[in-house]
Amino acid sequence: FSPDGTMIAFASARDGNLEIYVMKVDGTDKVRLTNTDNSVQDGRPVYTPDGTQIAYTSFDQGLIPEVWLMNADGTAPVNQTSDPSVDDHPAFAGTR
Repeated sequence: FSPDGTMIAFASARDGNLEIYVMKVDGTDKVRLTNTDNSVQDGRPVYTPDGTQIAYTSFDQGLIPEVWLMNADGTAPVNQTSDPSVDDHPAFAGTR
């Protein structure tokens, strides 16, 4: 859930590949935020405490999972953990 309780970020393969979406808490206004090719799957989204960004895990087939951060509208995705270790399940203090 977004910090203000109005939006939900979630992962779905509804369009054939696991991607990040957001929607209003009443289930309306679903918007796809990521649009990767079929070799990449994006999941485990979590809002930053101020609600302006979403962190998520990106799984590129054959590569180690990495944590990415993008604006809450899906723009400006940036890899945050480019290293040889498994980086997964992003979280922020005070969130689950």
